[in-house]
Amino acid sequence: MTLPLAVTVTDIAGNIADKPTLMAFDIDGQLYPEPEKTNSLLAKVFNYTAFEHGLVKLDDINLTFSDETGRAFKTLTTAELTQIELGMYHSMVQTYGPVVPLKAQYTGALTLITAEATYRLLVFDTRAMPAIIAWLHGQKLTFMDPLNLAAETADFDWSKITEKQFGRWAKDTKYEEFYQTIGPKRMV
Repeated sequence: MTLPLAVTVTDIAGNIADKPTLMAFDIDGQLYPEPEKTNSLLAKVFNYTAFEHGLVKLDDINLTFSDETGRAFKTLTTAELTQIELGMYHSMVQTYGPVVPLKAQYTGALTLITAEATYRLLVFDTRAMPAIIAWLHGQKLTFMDPLNLAAETADFDWSKITEKQFGRWAKDTKYEEFYQTIGPKRMV
């Protein structure tokens, strides 16, 4: 069964505590997803997304949230985090091709819980996952990892997750069901 997952893509500051939110991640100066590096008009057209995305900047001291216009609206310290969960959602998205117009899409998820709110952050670039894991370890933060993503070896290619691999990770977890994000498409 595919479960719809409404996500925040606009008015991020006003909605981030209510719904999962698409965010770019800036982790120690590395941006995920990386900006598109193409001059091809055709590639720009096919990779275009009409939805703005917020930004969360993770550094040694703070987590700073910025909205779709780039305006910082919330800063948290790691001491404010009462619970953290690392996860990943699996959905099917339309692709271009003559026969099978669907392909698997994996979306990283980082849930941050404080005394005031719950922030469910989504990142389309799964290559951010090892950087998020390294940041969590570097901050000496305890986190739930039901998919056991932190156990993946350094040579694992996060951009090439297979359905079989994801199935092993997600078995008997809440991430096992397909989730269909409404509207946005992969940015990488």
